[in-house]
Amino acid sequence: QFQITGDYGLVELILSNPRAYKLMANDEAPPLSEFRAGPGTYTPVICRSEDGMLVGLFLLVKQEPEVAQVHFCFVPGARWKMIPAGKEFIDWVWRETETRMLLGACPSYNRVAHRVAKACGFKLGWTENRPWQLKDGKPFSLIVTAIRRPD
Repeated sequence: QFQITGDYGLVELILSNPRAYKLMANDEAPPLSEFRAGPGTYTPVICRSEDGMLVGLFLLVKQEPEVAQVHFCFVPGARWKMIPAGKEFIDWVWRETETRMLLGACPSYNRVAHRVAKACGFKLGWTENRPWQLKDGKPFSLIVTAIRRPD
């Protein structure tokens, strides 16, 4: 169900969906027509349902040896699977990696991301005010959430 991928064409296809891109991109991001995904400091993990349907993409960004930031991106037809897939992904991370804590940085304007993070077990960590970052011409904050590997 979860697979690390090097298929950056597929990563780009998921991230460049207009609905997803609108939620994730702030005013400094390139226009959608210029967006390209490629190798970077993240590990892309594809999620498929049991019947093989593409559900979404998770990006793991290592922060420290046992801490990673995670970004969720679901394909529009699979939005109803967001919370179950998110919970299953977290379990997969605990089983398959050495990660002991996941961080989620949700822009204050993305209410869906906050609801999904909370439903998946993330707890409020802190808020980073970023008056220099704009979304639709307005400043926003990053609300950082965290979940720890159970002992």
